[in-house]
Amino acid sequence: MSENFRARLERAFEMLKKLDITPILSLTGSSGVRDWNADLYRSLAKAAGTAGSWVGAHVGLEEHDGGYWGSDGILRLRYDASRLKVLWFHFSTGDAADALVTALRANGIDCTWTGADFDAVRVHLDEEN
Repeated sequence: MSENFRARLERAFEMLKKLDITPILSLTGSSGVRDWNADLYRSLAKAAGTAGSWVGAHVGLEEHDGGYWGSDGILRLRYDASRLKVLWFHFSTGDAADALVTALRANGIDCTWTGADFDAVRVHLDEEN
């Protein structure tokens, strides 16, 4: 059996930290308001001392109690325990997004990004993730 998604994501996050980029994965769920989520990301990056450089994703919605890591290393939505299908990572700069894409792919995590500052880096989670 291959290494689970959680372990590979944690390794990718360690790569980002070495580049002074704060990786954030919030299991509390998204407010649905992008600016509020970005405020959280900025405050966590500042607390980590990374001069505001960050990448961040929320799992699920606040109103549905977010998500959790299953014992199998799979991200699940709290309200129905279903497997999360897509992680949407937002970022402080295009350079942070480039570093995220590189770190994810270096750890065997497939992702897509158009290269546009307004677009998110998407990680499509399938049966292998």
